[in-house]
Amino acid sequence: MKTIIYSFILLAFINCNGQNKNDIVGKDGKVYHNDKTEMIIRDYDNTNTLIIEAIELRKSNKPLEAIDKFNLAEKEYGQKLSIYLNRGVCYDQINKREEAIVDYTKCLEMKSDYYVALQNRGLAYMNIGENDRASEDLNKAIKINTSEPSGYLNLAIFYHSISKFDECCANAKKSVELGFIEKYHNEMPQRIIDEVCK
Repeated sequence: MKTIIYSFILLAFINCNGQNKNDIVGKDGKVYHNDKTEMIIRDYDNTNTLIIEAIELRKSNKPLEAIDKFNLAEKEYGQKLSIYLNRGVCYDQINKREEAIVDYTKCLEMKSDYYVALQNRGLAYMNIGENDRASEDLNKAIKINTSEPSGYLNLAIFYHSISKFDECCANAKKSVELGFIEKYHNEMPQRIIDEVCK
């Protein structure tokens, strides 16, 4: 069995350029429409310019500048899921996992069943070796939304990271069955199946 490291993370960002509030931006920067479930929450409008500017900086791959802008937005607008989720993603981008976990946890304190925050926090926990917490978050997210294929792919990546290859393969296959490849235009679960599940 081949051991390969995978790093797909479906990070959902809240966008402000006319996209549907259910759209998801993958790690590749492409926007994917999510019409099966409401995964991201848009809790700002065009008057929240600091949030819009911060998201644009994040999308322009300027996470440090975006973090500064999200900090200003938090002072100006108070607690918002959009600030905590997106700032957490920025911290993830610069490998500050503990800070990312703090922001994802703030999201979950505001909305305990927030699928995207659970996924992102679970993956951040995985990246710092907190495997019990990672497993708990990733499995809870799947219970919240059993039809979302990205959850199964992220769980497959987690199981791969702890050398549980049977569980890795089962979740990668479930991700394919649920249409991950078509939905996100990404072959990662099939590559896992081809390379790990022989």
